[in-house]
Amino acid sequence: MNIKPRALMMAAGAGAVVQGAIVVVNIGVSLMVNPAMMGGGSNEGLVMLAGVMAVVLCLCALVLDAGVGALYAFMHSRETALTVGDAALGGGVSGLVTRIITSLCAMCLNLAIIPLTAAQVGNATGDPSVGALTGMFGAAGGLIGGVIGVCIGAIVGIILGAIGGAIAGTGGALAAAPGRPA
Repeated sequence: MNIKPRALMMAAGAGAVVQGAIVVVNIGVSLMVNPAMMGGGSNEGLVMLAGVMAVVLCLCALVLDAGVGALYAFMHSRETALTVGDAALGGGVSGLVTRIITSLCAMCLNLAIIPLTAAQVGNATGDPSVGALTGMFGAAGGLIGGVIGVCIGAIVGIILGAIGGAIAGTGGALAAAPGRPA
């Protein structure tokens, strides 16, 4: 198997930048619909819109995983000949690297906003100890959920990156097949 580090890092870097933007937008939207940030009131329409937007962003991230694999195959084929196996392997590794980077960043961002959320809960209830408890349980849950999220993200990145790499590699392998005009 032949993995090109330069193609891998370029594909993973591009994927991490785009998925990082998706993470920031998703966290920002979730903060904006927090009832405590809206003066204690709630707007069900805005909350529903944020939920739909979160689902759309999640689907975009899944498509992006396959795109990272395809980008790896494209970058690899520019340097040397590419087999479908190399494209799938490199695409899977690129997807893995992308997802680990963005999952760790998302975990850190989510942990960073826990004090803000805990303070809002304390203010909304009028009892600062409730906010402190919320912060402690939120941090513990955030760490456990973050580790699980990194693991699930890694698996998803490998699978979809490999699929995207294999699909893109099939096109490259067919174009470079002997006896086939370029």
